[in-house]
Amino acid sequence: MKIRKSLTKKIAAIAMILVLLFSFAGCSLSVADPIVAKVGDINIYASEFYSLYQSYYYYASMFGYDLSTANGLHEYQDWVLDTLIQNAILVYYAYQEGFEFTETELLEIQADAEAAYDDALASYKSLIDSAITDEDKIRSEQEALLKADLEANGSTIEEYKDELYDRAYDDAMSLKLRDQISSAAVVEDSEVQEEYDSRLETQQETYDETPSSFYTAFSNFASNPTNSDQPLYVPAGYVAVKHILIKVDTPTSAETTVDSETKDYDAICEEIETKIAEIEAGTSSLTFDDLIELYNEDEGLDNEYYSEFGYFVHEEIVSRYSEPFGETALALENVGDISERIQTEHGYHYIQLIAKYDEGTVIVSYEDAFDSIYDTLFETAGNDLIQAFIDSKMETTPITRYTSRIRAYA
Repeated sequence: MKIRKSLTKKIAAIAMILVLLFSFAGCSLSVADPIVAKVGDINIYASEFYSLYQSYYYYASMFGYDLSTANGLHEYQDWVLDTLIQNAILVYYAYQEGFEFTETELLEIQADAEAAYDDALASYKSLIDSAITDEDKIRSEQEALLKADLEANGSTIEEYKDELYDRAYDDAMSLKLRDQISSAAVVEDSEVQEEYDSRLETQQETYDETPSSFYTAFSNFASNPTNSDQPLYVPAGYVAVKHILIKVDTPTSAETTVDSETKDYDAICEEIETKIAEIEAGTSSLTFDDLIELYNEDEGLDNEYYSEFGYFVHEEIVSRYSEPFGETALALENVGDISERIQTEHGYHYIQLIAKYDEGTVIVSYEDAFDSIYDTLFETAGNDLIQAFIDSKMETTPITRYTSRIRAYA
């Protein structure tokens, strides 16, 4: 285990560098001491406060804070400080637990610290002469600027790296405690069933009323499954299709040479069409999915959800697809039908109808949704336990707030 530096010893110059990186843009620090709160022997610095303050400033109204009034602004400032204090409480008690790390975990901590250092360097990139294109030279220039700022505040690159490591180590310690607390969460099967039924009922009402909302929800889920609920239901009027795309390259004249190789699009398409005809005639062991594997150049179908469910098309959202892709998809009559060759700005397409929803249809059963919903409920229950732990420690942990020092931010 790393022998950590005293929690009370934070490098003031690091706080000042972070302030420089985030740019006060008119805000002034009215006290020389950048500490804005203490949790036990952990210091919370002005730079940490300002970073979080700026990150959520434009979303403050969504949290109920009216920043146009002094009272609303002060409430928002207090919320930012309390958020940092709550994070520090987890770090404080994680060290009291005495968690240790494996060699692999220590390497991950080091990697996180190095990534933070790279992010700090990246903030200087706009100051580098645009004529410099060598990556090593750019990095050298960035480090020179960072070094100058650090030295101006009485610190060094090595001290800065040590502080970034300490911060990454603190974060890892906090995560250990979070995992320990949240592991006690319990979710019953009946809770999963109740959540599934509730989601399904809500989706049926929403999607039936506004079919385009299903398309938006599915697109969001396919792009980022961890941040949105999986659509369980498709409203009437949708079709689902898969396709083979042969991209048409359009090189600029500068990229074209006499000896350059060009795709024989007609030959590729004729080969595909021959195999499609054999599939339709029942004389081939191949399927349309096999042809997708062999020929398709649409990276979108690499997504597991589009690969499973296809692309959803409805007359309300047909314009979101390249013309005539959407119209062709809607014109296919029977599941399994394959279109003729069509062309869009992306290239040549062969589209197969894989599902037709003439009425509202459940596409994800309770059994198939169980694991995803269980994980979500378990995470929520775990977070509730973590928050309960923090709330209890807020009452007993020595906490000092230097409220006057955060009022300088407006």
